[in-house]
Amino acid sequence: MKKAVIILSVLLAITFTALVVSLVTRPDIQSGENPPAGENPPAEGGFVPVDSILSFPDTNAAKVVTEPTFDVSQFTANAGTKISPYPMFKSGMCLQRDAVNRIWGDATGTEYIAAELNGTVYYGTVQSGKFELYLPKMQAGGPYALTLITEAGRRELSDVYIGEVFLCAGQSNMEWQVQHSGALLSDLYNSDACIDNEIRLFQMGWNTPDAPSTQAIYNQSWNGANQKSIKNFSAVGYLFGKQMHEELGCPVGLIANPVGGSSIEFWMSEQNYERVQQLYTPYTTDDTFFTPCLGYNGMLYPLTGLNIRSVLWYQGESNAFGTQFYYDAALKIFMEQCREMFGNDKLGFTVCQLARYEGLPGPYSIVNEKINAVAEEDPYTVVARNLDQGDWFDIHPKQKREVAKRAADEALRVFFKKDKPAPVTLTDYSFNADGSVTLTLSEEVTLKNGSNGFEVYVGGKYVYDCSVSVSGKTLTVTADGEITRLRYGYFCVMTEEVKRDVSKTVTVYDKNGLPLNLFLIEKPAEPDKPQLPESPTVSEGWRDPGYAITVDDSGAYVFTKSASAGLWTGAMLDIANYTSVYSSFSMRFTSTNVTSFTIELIMAGGDPTWAENISVFSTILTDGTHEILVDFSNVQPISTETWGYVNGHFIKDYQIVAIKLVLDTGSQEELNNKDATLVLHDLTFLPVL
Repeated sequence: MKKAVIILSVLLAITFTALVVSLVTRPDIQSGENPPAGENPPAEGGFVPVDSILSFPDTNAAKVVTEPTFDVSQFTANAGTKISPYPMFKSGMCLQRDAVNRIWGDATGTEYIAAELNGTVYYGTVQSGKFELYLPKMQAGGPYALTLITEAGRRELSDVYIGEVFLCAGQSNMEWQVQHSGALLSDLYNSDACIDNEIRLFQMGWNTPDAPSTQAIYNQSWNGANQKSIKNFSAVGYLFGKQMHEELGCPVGLIANPVGGSSIEFWMSEQNYERVQQLYTPYTTDDTFFTPCLGYNGMLYPLTGLNIRSVLWYQGESNAFGTQFYYDAALKIFMEQCREMFGNDKLGFTVCQLARYEGLPGPYSIVNEKINAVAEEDPYTVVARNLDQGDWFDIHPKQKREVAKRAADEALRVFFKKDKPAPVTLTDYSFNADGSVTLTLSEEVTLKNGSNGFEVYVGGKYVYDCSVSVSGKTLTVTADGEITRLRYGYFCVMTEEVKRDVSKTVTVYDKNGLPLNLFLIEKPAEPDKPQLPESPTVSEGWRDPGYAITVDDSGAYVFTKSASAGLWTGAMLDIANYTSVYSSFSMRFTSTNVTSFTIELIMAGGDPTWAENISVFSTILTDGTHEILVDFSNVQPISTETWGYVNGHFIKDYQIVAIKLVLDTGSQEELNNKDATLVLHDLTFLPVL
């Protein structure tokens, strides 16, 4: 008898030891709490938080309930539609690790709700047919079964994964599907080797209602990565998620909801759009994609309350029509909105700069400048540099690998503290007594394309004519005259060679092949020397149908009007930094087949909803080179037949935001009968003396 007791005791000890070992080593046994700050995770079992600066709030930790509120064992029948979880919670879904996840939905004719996951039951509440429950912070894993239980029975969600969840949002360059790149990306889906159930893909449906709605998610499903799902998914989003999956070693959920052509205001709630209107006048048309709030209502609002690690954002092309100068303000408001709707002040943003494109290179550079400015102020925002990427002749570059890699590398480096090289940055600069500028960079660099990308402000205007030399981490920029401002990465003389390879629009690259970011610096004012306000700067702007703007090898703007262009249509140069100190400008240009030439100023006044086209100069031209001076310091419009104006106000009281050139080719009866060209060699704003 004594021997039997000893054997039984040994067996019980072995069984208990095995159970402890199992609990310690099983990754699916989790605690609902993070360890106290500054302490190591528990030695045996327990939740180990992800080493990331993007942490999740503990606000709902107390709502994780494991104390039974009813006997779940009694209810084993199939509940059918009597339990209807919110449509984002479906079989195949990916929940965010490292966060307390709220699960909610409808429960018909019941008082109680529970969910069983990995052998643990979590209890929630039901009120007026709506249920909610909370799952504790969990580490990555899957596939699991999540079983919802009420008195009506059970409903199982299968193939549930726990991992990193990212929202892939923006406009057409984010919407661009893998299949649209043809052979360039076909290796991503051309064999069974691409199948990976740990990459979970959810594509939002199209919905643009006038009020917030959840309709866009009802008929959509979570899918694992396979030939079909990859082919039809966002190329930048999938490539980003694939790398995150490989390097983080956990499941990844990607939610895609981009809309081609959408402005940032399209993604704002009505309340936040009103905030924008107080700051600037958004660009809108009759096009749905520019209509404020519709994207928020139908395709962003439905995600409210979910946990995601960060947003991958690629948008801005549709804000390059006059609102590029306010893109930083808009982006900040959009980010605040997302952090509020996802309940996380540390929600991360990985923002892709706009790629090079002939359509609007100037405004695109301003958008990129504003993106950088936001990231410099926000510790939870990183930027994927894109100023040396793109297709000069196509707004949708087909090769998306590099921008996706740069986005993933920066997110991994900053957000997850992975060993990724930091891109080269400007760390210091000085304007020297001899008129040159010295730039100090964070690491040694190489000049690949002469002085491409550098512009120096000499003699009251920006010019490309400068020399750049490099010695280790130091660059020296010289020009014919004193440099008082310098910018890099904005504009470049677009030769045919550069157009074929837009990486040559800039010249400074680090050892990893990453470009120096665009920047703008200015010589500090001397205390005893009066300084004029910054001179207005010019860049390509909106063009009506039938017009084109290009830049020739000398840096001159070339305006081309086709014979098919309509009456009074034209092309614009956007103006930045205008102040009434600069009350006139001089122009030198060469015209061919231009008979009638008109200049309009596009004005914005104190009323944020008001902008006006005002004709200030008109003349008859003959072919050849012309020089004109336009003085608008005390002028009324010369024409009121086509453009309205505000009586009693001088133009100097308003903000000039663009100059529109209208080219016509004959009398009013003979307009539009031939092509016309105007080459603008110089446009210089002149201050009041």
